[in-house]
Amino acid sequence: MTTITVSLRNGAVACAPKEGNARVSPKGTIAWHSPVPGQLFRLTFHLQPFEGMPPRQDDWPFEGPKPKTAPSTDWCESFSATVGDDGVFKYDVEVKDASGNISRLDPIIIIRN
Repeated sequence: MTTITVSLRNGAVACAPKEGNARVSPKGTIAWHSPVPGQLFRLTFHLQPFEGMPPRQDDWPFEGPKPKTAPSTDWCESFSATVGDDGVFKYDVEVKDASGNISRLDPIIIIRN
């Protein structure tokens, strides 16, 4: 399982390791975690199309249904077996600080067999 830690550092979103970029196999599991109590994050996913890619109905790469978009401190899901040929998903991480300011980071996930 790949685990990505989400936090705010000097007012900017920080993800570790590798700035939140990850390489995961189809059906692989990935988790995001905020180590700061009460520091919530929100994730959104976007397929990055490439030439010759088969069409997909949506940008949701995981096995389960798309959850509500409520912010969370922990989130874990397994990739669908059908995303193996899709290649790359960009995702956005949003974290709201104590003043209500929202910071964003946009890493990528590469799906490879």
